[in-house]
Amino acid sequence: MFPVGGHSLWTIGRVTAVAGHLYGLRRCLFCITAQTSFLLPYNQSFAAVMLLAAFLPLTGPMCNMVWLLTGVALRRFFAKYQKWVNLAMFVALLACAIKIFDFVS
Repeated sequence: MFPVGGHSLWTIGRVTAVAGHLYGLRRCLFCITAQTSFLLPYNQSFAAVMLLAAFLPLTGPMCNMVWLLTGVALRRFFAKYQKWVNLAMFVALLACAIKIFDFVS
């Protein structure tokens, strides 16, 4: 790629992609949902809303790190018992589908 200000466009694109992922629409929707579902029905003070608004952006990266570390820890187990893990996931998915179908009908 062509250099732009000492950085290649590839590097700038990766930085933009990471920034977009960290501050994307999903995070905004999560913050709005958390505030309207868990805070505003019980507390409508300005201080509480601002405290939650300051705290919520920190929870996303922490949850992603826990997800990453759990995946790394369980990767060997999933590879070793792939057939049994797939069977357990199939049974769980089937149970969820049955529950949803019973709820709808």
